[in-house]
Amino acid sequence: MPAGANDSSSRFPWPPVIFGSGGMIAALLTWASPLALAAPSLVSAQTIHGLRWIGWIVIALAILLAGIAEIQFLRAGTATLPTSPTSRIVTHGVYAFTRNPMYLAMSLALAGLALAFNSSWFALALLMAIPAVTKLAIEREEAYLLAKFGAEYANYCSRTRRWL
Repeated sequence: MPAGANDSSSRFPWPPVIFGSGGMIAALLTWASPLALAAPSLVSAQTIHGLRWIGWIVIALAILLAGIAEIQFLRAGTATLPTSPTSRIVTHGVYAFTRNPMYLAMSLALAGLALAFNSSWFALALLMAIPAVTKLAIEREEAYLLAKFGAEYANYCSRTRRWL
């Protein structure tokens, strides 16, 4: 990197903004104009109740995944925000299964909220967030990491999927 260049993949924290604003808009729409994911007229109340529980479990797993990923970055001594320089590539633990466990966790959280609140708005937010984060964050991060770490990052990409 040239002297004075910004050593990060982005100057803006796209992922938390995209997932966070998508979640907040979905919550407002769920409150103002509910749009059921599972229509009570088509499925039993027991089914909806079961889906709500599954949703809360998915949210808990998302929080756990995000926490583990954060701890692994902290232990490696590298930044978690895309606006900060990356000092090393983390390839073990949850990063051995997905290159983006934090973004996967945010996606799981929106999916869980869709189930927990029986809301299509959260599902729609998820369907919009994934391509937006891929384009605005992941593709930039991958180019940055490839330029910074070269073959080490390319090898990691060849054996580990972007999402799952």
